[in-house]
This record gives sequence, structure tokens and C-alpha cells, in this order.
Amino acid sequence: MALAMSLPAKINGRPLPFLDEIQIVATLVILISLAVASVALPLLLKKETADFSPEDLDCVRKQMIDTAIIAVEQSSAKHAVKKNLSQTLQTQKFTNGRRLAQADFTTAVLPLINEVFDELNEYMDSDHIQQNFDENTIAIYPKIIQRGLINPATKPSSGDEPAP
Repeated sequence: MALAMSLPAKINGRPLPFLDEIQIVATLVILISLAVASVALPLLLKKETADFSPEDLDCVRKQMIDTAIIAVEQSSAKHAVKKNLSQTLQTQKFTNGRRLAQADFTTAVLPLINEVFDELNEYMDSDHIQQNFDENTIAIYPKIIQRGLINPATKPSSGDEPAP
């Protein structure tokens, strides 16, 4: 098409023979090739199928988030920055990468986090744990649980206790 449009209208003062026909043929060739490709190719090509399920994708996504959290924790950044980054990444697990409105977070995610936190604390207070682990180990686990479950939206402004 570019070649057909760049031909001069006159050569040595005379009109170029068949210039209009050349331009029409070039235009038709382009239009027909686009039409055939857009109609024929979808019919000829196989339908694409996903090789993975949404559950597989979610599992891999959570593994990537865990890897990112570990990398942040091992970095040499300031403690406050590492903590904020880790908590922000942790929220991605609960939201599946989508932003939740505050009302949705409060009604859907926050009760779940609190329920899990309470159940883990009850388990930590059980006789089985108290008999099999020393006091230092038992004292560390609530902090680990809180750090793993509590995110910036649920973290109280001061202290290490979770929001009710």
C-alpha cells in the first residue's frame, strides 16, 4: 500500500497509467487479507485450554507471596520498613490480589482473622503444648501467630495485642 501510494501522479509531464487501479488493488489486497485472517484463523486454530485451575493459580500466588515475605525479612532494610512490607504482603493472601473496601474487609476478613487467632491461642494454651514445650518456646509462638495473621488494617495503634 505504501508503494502504491508513493507512486508519482505524473512522469515526464504525463499521467502515470493505471495509477488509480494500482492503488485500488493494493487497498483491496490489504482489506481482504485482514478479513480472511480475522474470520478464517479463529475457525482453523484449536481452542485454547487452560493447563491450570484457579486453585493451582491461587496456590502458586500464595507461594510467591510467602517467598516475597521471606525475602523482605532477610533484607537489610530497617525493621519498621520490613514489618510494614511483610504485613502488606500478608494482606494479599486474604484478598487474592484484589482491593477490598474497608466495609468488606471489616465484615468478611476481620472476623475470620480473629477467629483463627483465637483458635491458635487456645491450642497454644492446651495441655499438650504446655507439657511438650518449654516456656520460652510457648512465649514466642503467640508473637509469630500475631505477625502472621494481623495486618495493618487490623493492627492496633499501640501494643502487641490483636484487635478484637
